[in-house]
Formats: sequence, structure tokens, C-alpha cells
Amino acid sequence: ESTHNSITVYWTAPKDNGATIRGYGVDHWEGWDGKDGVFEDIVWRNANTFEHTITGLKPDTKYGLAVKAVVGDYANGGYIHKTSTKPAPSGPIQIEFNPVMYTLSEGTHPYAVVTVERSPGANTENAIDFTLTAKEVAEDTQAGRGGASNATPGSDFAGGAHKGTIPAGATSAAVNISILDDNVAEVPEDFLVVLTADDPSKAVAREPAGGGALVLINDNDEVNLSYRTDYLKLSEPGWNHRTGELAIHVDIGTSKRISMSCSSTNGKIAPFDWDIPVSNNPQTSRVTVSPVKDGDFKYDYDTLTCGLKHAPVIVKTEKLKPGIPVWVVDGDALNIPKGEFYLGGDMVKPGFQANMTLFVTRPEGVNSSETFSIEYLNPHYCDKAKMTGPSSVTVPESRGTNNILFSVQVPSDSCDVYVIRAMPTTPDTYQGAAKTGGFGLVHVVTPPRPGGL
Repeated sequence: ESTHNSITVYWTAPKDNGATIRGYGVDHWEGWDGKDGVFEDIVWRNANTFEHTITGLKPDTKYGLAVKAVVGDYANGGYIHKTSTKPAPSGPIQIEFNPVMYTLSEGTHPYAVVTVERSPGANTENAIDFTLTAKEVAEDTQAGRGGASNATPGSDFAGGAHKGTIPAGATSAAVNISILDDNVAEVPEDFLVVLTADDPSKAVAREPAGGGALVLINDNDEVNLSYRTDYLKLSEPGWNHRTGELAIHVDIGTSKRISMSCSSTNGKIAPFDWDIPVSNNPQTSRVTVSPVKDGDFKYDYDTLTCGLKHAPVIVKTEKLKPGIPVWVVDGDALNIPKGEFYLGGDMVKPGFQANMTLFVTRPEGVNSSETFSIEYLNPHYCDKAKMTGPSSVTVPESRGTNNILFSVQVPSDSCDVYVIRAMPTTPDTYQGAAKTGGFGLVHVVTPPRPGGL
């Protein structure tokens, strides 16, 4: 049997008459008049092969063939067969994508290797130049895209024209289209590659359904969220209402909105949702936080925690734990003539003692002694040892203002800041009067070593 450029020969094993057949040789030559045409070289096959395809022949040309059995060092016999190749296909050949769908990962695959081939049976005598055009997908051209959005040329892939050539004698060629790592967290995106033949007289492109080959890019970027707020000092609505600002940092750009859900452990802040806006660059998103007015005449400590509510991209929230400390000054004692107190701070080196001062002003007509509990707290980001000191201090029986001094020990391996909270055992005496919420700070400073570095 034959095509326009090949002939396949079939044969059966002859009688060996006791001889051992080592293989077979196939001669072929151009023309039917004996072997006075162009003699081609012999192709040797083993004794168990009974067919051979001769390629690279001329279209519409007569050929003579002979199959010989190889016995010992000689090729014997050989029945001459006359045949012809078929005429070359008329008109331009077809070229097409194979395959028509590519799935790649950003960062892992630097290129989409798009393959173009001649249609089955097409002649290979001529080189075929072609162009691949990479562009955005029109929303109405592709069905079943699986929720993918449009990739952006120049940001996600190298758009525009990409040249390629199927060499003469070859059936296919591949062209690399660059996949760009944009460092933006995204949902899967895709783009379309359209095929055209540069010379329509030689080839025409066979378009797949959808108008081209589809390239799907899976994203490799993860968003990490972290607090940019160490603590919040708030005051209830009332005599000294004060709000605070909570900040969350997004370490990489994102093409989709991230929704957070925030709530406090003790309910001092009403639950709220927080949408972090779209940005193609790292950003710090901020929201104003205000405590609720609870009417319980207390100074409160709470923890505000934000978790992921919805995100179409990969988001990690490990750095949002365990939450933000919140200190809330009571606001329910407006116009009530009560006493006030506040706790002064200090600045020391690691391993030293800090001197704290509790300033207490008694309300009119009150002169009884008062005990204040002392609580030692670390900032949320520091899990080192806490400060140590008295669990309470007592203001002696007196009128007016008292300054109570006490010392606390700072660990050698310390946080950079510590928090001390003082609270009266009879808080009704000091309703709404705790300046700074009864909290004081100890800043730990490490001095530079002598001589510089």
C-alpha cells in the first residue's frame, strides 16, 4: 500500500529448504524498467519481521521493489514488484493544535509549550510558518471554564504574537509562551491561543471549539495576614468615649476581596465583619473599633480576634492568633462625683526592678482604706516570662490623694514592653474614673554595648 510519499511492503516467509533465514532485505528503486533507475540502499530486518515502510518518496512516482531472504552472508531470491506513490494532496494542508487544553502552575511552569501539528496524512514536503496569538478569553467563547477568570497579558502571560515553523519533513513544532509570576494571589485564570498560517496557499488552521487552545494557570501565591496593632485602649461611649484602630497587614497583593469576621472574648466589642479591599500590592488595612456601652460600671479587659470569613484565594491566618488585648475604660459614670486613680509606668533594663506608682484620689466623703489588685500581662506577641511583684497593694485610710509605690521584677530574658493593671476591690467607688483604664506600661530598654558593635 502507498501514500503520496511512502510505500509499505508486506511478505511471508519462503520455504527455507533446511537453511536458516537471518532476516530480509528490501530493495527499492525509481522506475519500472529493471534496476536502471535510481537504486536505493537495502534495509535489513530480522527473521520475524514481515513488513517494512519506505518513506521519503516522491509523489505520483513509479517504484520497483524486491524482497530478499538473507541466508548466511548473502541475500537470495527477490521477486520484483511494481507500484507507484499516490499524487500529492492538492491545495493547502491543514495545521491544528494538539492538545487544545493546557493546565499549568504559576512559578512551576515558566512556559506554556503549545504544540502545532500537520493534520494526519498531510504531506511534509514544505516548511509551514505559523503564528500563535495569546490573548484574553472573551467571556462568550469558552464554556465550562470551571470558574476561571481572565488572565491579564503582560501580568500573567506574554501576550501578542509568537512565531513558529513546522520544518519540512517534520509533522509538528512547539512554541513557548511565557507564564509570568506576578506575586498576586488570584483564583485560577486562563487565556486563549489562536492559530493562523502565515501563507494561506500552503496551510490553513483548523480551529478547535472555542476558537483556540485554552491555557489555564493555577496560582502559587499565598496571602499571610498579620496584626499591625499590639493592643487597643478604648473608652466606652459616655464621659470619655475613645475609639481605636485595628490594623491587619496583607503581605502580598490579591486580586480578590478577603472578608474577615471579628469578635471579642468577653463581648466588650460587638462582632463585626471587615472586608479587606483588592490591591495588587502589599497593604495594611485599617478599621475603627469602638466598645459597647454595657452599663455595668466596670473597667474591662478583653481580647479581640479576627478570623477568615471568606476568601477565593489561599489565605493563612496563623499570625492573627491569639488576638489583640483590649483595655476598656468604663463610660457609665458620667456626672457621678467619684474618685479616680491611674497607674504610672517606668523604663528599665532587662533583669532590673521597675518602680511603679499608683495615684489614687478619694471621692468626697470617702476615707476608708482600699485594696487594689495587681495583674501582670504580656503583650500578645511575646510568650516570655511575665514580670513578678505584689498581687495587691493597699491605700491606707485617709482623705484626698495618695501615691502608693511598689516595685516589680523584670525578667532577664524579657519582652520589650510589659503591662500592669490595677483594679480596686470596690469599683463602685471609682466608677468611670480609671484614667488609662488602670493600666501602666513598663518599657524594657537594652542599652548599646560599649565600643559600638
